[in-house]
Amino acid sequence: MEPALQYILPAASGAVIGYVTNYLAIRMLFRPLKAWRILGVRVPMTPGVIPARRAELARNIGRVVGEKLFTRDDIMGTVSGESFRSRVAQAIESNLYEILDRDLGQAEHILPDPLLQTWQGLLDHLEAATVRSVRAYVETPVFHKALDRLVERQVKRAAFTPLSEFPGLSAAEIEPLLQQRLSAIQRSPELSDWIGKFVDSRIDIFLDKGGALADILPAGFRDAILRQMVAELPALLDRVGGMFHDPAFRARLGSRIRDGLRGLARRLGIIASLFSSVLSDETLDSRIDEFLAEHGPEIASALREPETQAEIIRILEEKLDQVLAQPVSDLLARLPYEKVNAARSYIKEKFLGMLQADEFRQRLIAAVRPLVDRFSSETLARNLAVVCGKDSLEGFMLSAKEKVRGFFVSDEVVVLLETGVRDFFTEGIRNRRIGRLSALVPAEVLHEMVAYMTEQTMELVRKEVPTLIETVDVSRMVEDRVNRLDLLAVEDLIQGIMKEQFKYINLFGALLGALIGFLNALLFWG
Repeated sequence: MEPALQYILPAASGAVIGYVTNYLAIRMLFRPLKAWRILGVRVPMTPGVIPARRAELARNIGRVVGEKLFTRDDIMGTVSGESFRSRVAQAIESNLYEILDRDLGQAEHILPDPLLQTWQGLLDHLEAATVRSVRAYVETPVFHKALDRLVERQVKRAAFTPLSEFPGLSAAEIEPLLQQRLSAIQRSPELSDWIGKFVDSRIDIFLDKGGALADILPAGFRDAILRQMVAELPALLDRVGGMFHDPAFRARLGSRIRDGLRGLARRLGIIASLFSSVLSDETLDSRIDEFLAEHGPEIASALREPETQAEIIRILEEKLDQVLAQPVSDLLARLPYEKVNAARSYIKEKFLGMLQADEFRQRLIAAVRPLVDRFSSETLARNLAVVCGKDSLEGFMLSAKEKVRGFFVSDEVVVLLETGVRDFFTEGIRNRRIGRLSALVPAEVLHEMVAYMTEQTMELVRKEVPTLIETVDVSRMVEDRVNRLDLLAVEDLIQGIMKEQFKYINLFGALLGALIGFLNALLFWG
């Protein structure tokens, strides 16, 4: 035999023997799974160590885990650490944002049927109770006193504030409104109808009372007419005197005189025939024409004399006074109905035209402007005192309280309030979409909610985990779990943990066997 082989073969055989024996030893930890029997006698070393001592193994594993690996202090140290707190905060934030970002729709769509029926019943009860409470409350003295206090505060605050500080009540705002309103009134058919009725009623009243022209004409009108007559009379009489030199005028005047004389003769009866027999028409015309031609200049001269003019003025003055003092109804009785009606229409038209004129509106605005300025600059209390007396504010306040109380206790308002309550429960709660809560909650509030929930969770962990650990027997749980595992699963579990270590044990056995074989060869051949 070669010298080298004398040492190599013992070492190689020792390595193989060491590796195989260690492999079989490890394998016999798990195999066989059940005891082998020959002629009813159990073969030694069957079953394997782990299947045979499974309960003891499970108990030892449970004890080690419960007493050494999963202790109360270890758990509390883990859950009290900053890392665990950060993970809790992240989990809360993630789940909270996921919940808040859901489109929840209506409440009835997210509630289960049993809870939905309870929810609907609760809303029905709350709606009926709220309606009853509203109806009862508006009739209580407490509500009335609250209204009175509210009205009193509002009235006092408004009463001592200049009206110019209220919207739409400054002088600059009131005047355009007055312009607009007056313009609308001027153009309205109602004004035309009212003017017609007003003029007719006033004329009828005036005529029924026997009113004369002197009653309606302005003072000094008569004297003005007389002064105008005195001023115009000399020129008028001079013109009349000059007309006597006109043959045509004398012919017309002679014809009128002759007609007058003939009419007078006819009214005298028997004298008329005597008059006709003495003076024929031709003779009468000739005599009248001769008279006018002969005495015309004398008549014209007489008309220019101051005494004549003074007498004429006196006669005109008497006639004017008679006309002015005569009842207008007597004067109108001599006129045709059409002319009287036309006069009435003329008065209405002129009166309406005056009222509809822009100039009238501007004059009216100019007249009331100082009143508007004073009204706007004063307080409501001052204006009421000026218009209604010094105690008017108290009366106004009492009236306002009564009006407001009456308004709120009226059937219409109570029904309106009840309808509003029902509409609120229907549209504001039942049919209202909840939507995404994230849109309703500000980001700062979400951060505060996460921080608060994290703090509460950590506080709960610190308080409850020790108690939970005491109530949980970790050793027993692990032992039961190992006992329930299939033997192959236990083998896989141990193999998964010890696979590398088992490989090195096998290699170490081979190395040790090779070393022993080499030493034996060295001792034998050495």
